Amino acid sequence: LNSGFLYTKTISTPFDWKNTGIDEGSVGNHGETLCALLHEDNVRRLTDPASQQYVVYSTDTGKAYRSIELNAGKFFISGLELNRDEFAGKFVVCGFYDYKNAGAAHGFFTLQVSTDTQKLHFEAFDRKLVASLIGAKDEEKGLEPEHFFIRKMVPRDDGGILVIAENYYVTQQLETFYLNGVPQTSSRNVYNYNDLLFIAIDSAGQAEWNYVHRKRQSSFANGSYYHSIGVYVCDSNVNLVYNENASQSNRVVHLRLDRDGRLEQKILFNSESAYTAIVPFEGKQTGYNRYVVPLLREKQTSLLKLVQTH
Repeated sequence: LNSGFLYTKTISTPFDWKNTGIDEGSVGNHGETLCALLHEDNVRRLTDPASQQYVVYSTDTGKAYRSIELNAGKFFISGLELNRDEFAGKFVVCGFYDYKNAGAAHGFFTLQVSTDTQKLHFEAFDRKLVASLIGAKDEEKGLEPEHFFIRKMVPRDDGGILVIAENYYVTQQLETFYLNGVPQTSSRNVYNYNDLLFIAIDSAGQAEWNYVHRKRQSSFANGSYYHSIGVYVCDSNVNLVYNENASQSNRVVHLRLDRDGRLEQKILFNSESAYTAIVPFEGKQTGYNRYVVPLLREKQTSLLKLVQTH
C-alpha cells in the first residue's frame, strides 16, 4: 500500500485460478515476491495427491512472474514453509512429501530460487531416522512419520539452512455423563505439540545431519496457548525455549544448537509450587542475540528478555 493506492500485478499461470488458493507468501527487501499455490482438480479421489502444488515467483520487480510445479499431482506435500534469504539473495522453500498419505513424510524437499538459478531437490529420510521418529516396529511395517510442520528455517552463512520442524496434531477426548439417568456423550479437542526434528541442509539442498529432540505437550484449547516453541538466532547457534509440561513440573527449558548439531539443554525456571510458563507464540527476536517473551509466574505476567553475551 503506497499513498492510498494498492499495487497489483497480473500473474500468468498454466492452470485455471478458479480452484487455486495461496498457502504462503514472502517478499524480499527489493520487491521480490514468491507465493506457494495449491491448485485443486475438479474431480479426484481422496487417496490421490492434492492436485498440483506450485510456486510462483518474481526475482525482480520489473520482470514477469514464473511458476514451478512441485508435485505434478504425483505425491502429497505437507508442512511447507518458505523464506527469503537476503544474505544469499534467494528464496528458499522447504517441506515434506509422501507418495501415499497426506500429512505423512517419506522425505523432505527444498527449492532454492535466485535471479539466475532454480534448484529443486527431493531426498528420502534415512530409515534410522524414521525408526527414531515413529519406533522400530512401525518402521519395519513401512510406515512413515506424520504430522510434522516446519516452524522455522534459519539461513546459514554458507548458503545452507537449518530446518526446525515440530510434531503437531489434534485428537479428541470423549466423555460420558448422565443427565436424569440418561447417558450423554461430549467431546473435546486435545492439542498435541510433541517431538522436534532438526535438519541441517547444505547449499545444494542435501541433508548434512539431523537430530530428534523428545518433547511432550498436550492440553485442551486454553492450555495450548503455552505450547510449541520460541526460536531466536545468535551469532554461532540457534536457541529454542518451551514449557515442559509432561509431568506438570512447571519447567521452562532452553535448548542451544550449534552448526555441527551439538545440543545443550538447561532449565531456565523450575518451580514446584507456583505455575511458571512462557508464551512461545508471542515471543519476538528484538536483536541478533536478543529475545523477548511473555512470562507468567505466580499469576503475574512480565516480559522475559534472553540475551547471549558470548
